[in-house]
Amino acid sequence: MNLYLLGLVGISSAIVLDEDAFYDLPPGFAVFINFCKPSLKACKDLAPAWQELGSHFPEGGKLIIAEVDCEDNNYFCEDYGVTTFPSLKYGDDLIENEYNGALDAESLKKFAPDVEIRCSVEFQHWWCSDEELELIQSYRAMAPFELIEVITEMNDAIEKEYDIVAALTEEADSRVKGFQQTLEEAIVEGDEDKIQSARADLSEAQRKASEADEKYDLVIMKDQPLTLTLMEEIADEIDLAEEFGEEYADKE
Repeated sequence: MNLYLLGLVGISSAIVLDEDAFYDLPPGFAVFINFCKPSLKACKDLAPAWQELGSHFPEGGKLIIAEVDCEDNNYFCEDYGVTTFPSLKYGDDLIENEYNGALDAESLKKFAPDVEIRCSVEFQHWWCSDEELELIQSYRAMAPFELIEVITEMNDAIEKEYDIVAALTEEADSRVKGFQQTLEEAIVEGDEDKIQSARADLSEAQRKASEADEKYDLVIMKDQPLTLTLMEEIADEIDLAEEFGEEYADKE
C-alpha cells in the first residue's frame, strides 16, 4: 500500500480524490463521496457540512468520506452517472447508491453510519452479522467436493432463470415484429377492418414485450445470492491453500 493509501486508513476529514486515487482506494472500505463542482454555489454551501462530516468519524474507521472535483475530473464523474451537483453516492467501489436526504451536517452524520458494504469472507469481521459469520464457518466445514457441488447447482439455477427470461423476451420481440408486418400489409391492402385488428394485436404484443423486458431486467440486475458469493470466496481460498500453503485456508 502506498503512502497516500496509508494516510486514508487513518482518515479524520473528507479527502479529495481524483480518478487515479479513487481506483487506488484499499479494498474493504465503504465510501461516501460528494461529487461536486467547487465553483457552484450549491457545492460551496455544502463544503462546511461535508468537512464536518469527515471530521466526525474516528481514525481507523471502515468508512471513507471523500469528495471528487468534477471540474477537474469531468469524464470520471460522467462515468458514474453524475449529471447534477452536488451528487452524493455511497456503498462499495461501484458506488451505485444515491443519497437524496438533507445536506446539513447533522443529517449527514446521522445517515453516514448506515453506509455499509456486503458481507465478504475477506472482510467478515467488518461487515458480517453474527448469522453471516456462522454461515461462513459452516461453509468452511463442508468437504470441498460438497461445496463445489452446491455452488454448481446454484449457478445452474441462476443460468436457467436467465435462459427462461431471455427466451421470453426473444419470443415477445418476434411477435411484435410479426404483427408490425401484418399491420403494414393491411395498410397496403387498405382493408380498414384488418388494419384495426392488426393495430390491436400489435398493441397487445408490445405490452407483453414490455413486460418481458421488465422481467429480463429484474433478473439481470438481481444481486448474486450472498450465500453463493460466500461459498465461491471460500472455494477460492481452498484453491489458494492447495497452491500456496495451508495458511490460506485459515485466512479471515
